[in-house]
Amino acid sequence: MGKYGLNERIAEDKTRCIAGVWNECGWGSHQCQRKRGHGKDGLYCKQHDPAKIVAKRKETEEKYRQSQEKRRASYERAEILAGMANGIKTKDLVKFKLVLK
Repeated sequence: MGKYGLNERIAEDKTRCIAGVWNECGWGSHQCQRKRGHGKDGLYCKQHDPAKIVAKRKETEEKYRQSQEKRRASYERAEILAGMANGIKTKDLVKFKLVLK
């Protein structure tokens, strides 16, 4: 019997991905049913390839960072416009790092 992921008691199927996945009801796990051929030593399927998972996570974090930067910039623009509407001069707003982008 070999360890394939989340369950040490069941023998590993050497033709399938080594990742352990949760079953439908969430109470147990089983070996992934996809074919091997990716990742370290070709033990993983495309979906569970650790390098691909890390790359996808980095991509998602970068998209989130960009969306937050865009949101922050829109708040800064709103502050500038509100300041201008209230009679504050643009050069004074620049002192507070509120610059239109």
